[in-house]
Amino acid sequence: MNVLILFTNRNFALNIMRCLADKGIRCHLFGPSGAWEVQLSKYCCGFMACPGKSFAECSPGLIETINQYCSRQNISCIIPAEVITTVFLSQVRERLLPQIKTVAVSEVDTLKVLDNKWEFACLLKKHGLPQPQIFLAENMEQFEAITLPFPRVVKPLSGGGRWAAGGDIGTYVRKNMTDYLTCAQDGKAFPLIVQEFIPGVDIGLNIFAMRGRIVAWTMQKLVKDGLLEFFHSSQLLELGDRLVSEIKFEGLANLDLRIDERDNSLKFIECNPRCWGSLRASMWNGVNFPLIAVNAALGQDASKIASQNIVYVQPSRVLGRLFKGDITALKGLPETTRKDICQIVSDPLSCLYSIYRDMLHNRIHGR
Repeated sequence: MNVLILFTNRNFALNIMRCLADKGIRCHLFGPSGAWEVQLSKYCCGFMACPGKSFAECSPGLIETINQYCSRQNISCIIPAEVITTVFLSQVRERLLPQIKTVAVSEVDTLKVLDNKWEFACLLKKHGLPQPQIFLAENMEQFEAITLPFPRVVKPLSGGGRWAAGGDIGTYVRKNMTDYLTCAQDGKAFPLIVQEFIPGVDIGLNIFAMRGRIVAWTMQKLVKDGLLEFFHSSQLLELGDRLVSEIKFEGLANLDLRIDERDNSLKFIECNPRCWGSLRASMWNGVNFPLIAVNAALGQDASKIASQNIVYVQPSRVLGRLFKGDITALKGLPETTRKDICQIVSDPLSCLYSIYRDMLHNRIHGR
């Protein structure tokens, strides 16, 4: 089977490609030129370059190019990697050739609401779903007028922006008024959202849904830096079901929540209506989301997937330590992480280029 991956984020594309290639699917990619770790991968069976703004522009010429490539390469299904390509696929799927299937994706308006942190908060309020107190600040006057106690959480409406140096809510925390005002002092950051800080633990609910029903899921929490632990919570699944059902969501998404240590309640933080960074961790946990999405698009049942509740160490942490000569990084690694590392290093050109790119980035930024 041949699958076309639409992407702008090379790491997401690699994750999807490795999940699909693990099951023998031939992966073709359509994305920006210069994504060498993708193009050099042994799993890349074909690559078509796309200018960076093409997905947003959604031109008829781009759609025709995709149709021609899919026809020539016998592509069975198309899967998007991130929000911009998911929105694009939602917009153009009716204009693709009839024989080309696409993975389930929601309507454009739904995707844009979920990707906007303020609109997502308004959606949660409308449906009575739990979340922290949240305010929208469109200028410095509104920003200064917010009366939440410290610490506060400050974020851009979409994406991570300058605050996304790490992966958890702690990245965005402002501990005092000076720290708080400094993060927006140039006035270029607005609009921003300001959230109540919830003391507790970050958790994620990863889902694939069809016609407003979750058909596959995993649940994970960050135990410590680089270490994920999968678990099961009926309460968490019930909250996810309520949200997905209310908005009739379709496709892949990662829901970020927080366990409030004060009363053990769950609160939604934000939604990423796309593939996510720890996608391969879910694969090793028994739930291969890209494969499930592709198989569902081709009419196969996706409702009997078993989550194994493993502990998983992110390979980037291990490989970084090994590259510095620290062989103790291999001590006590879960078997699933060892297998994941073997898959990565067995793709040598892609792996080496990724290391080179990271070294160059760290040198430029003095790290």
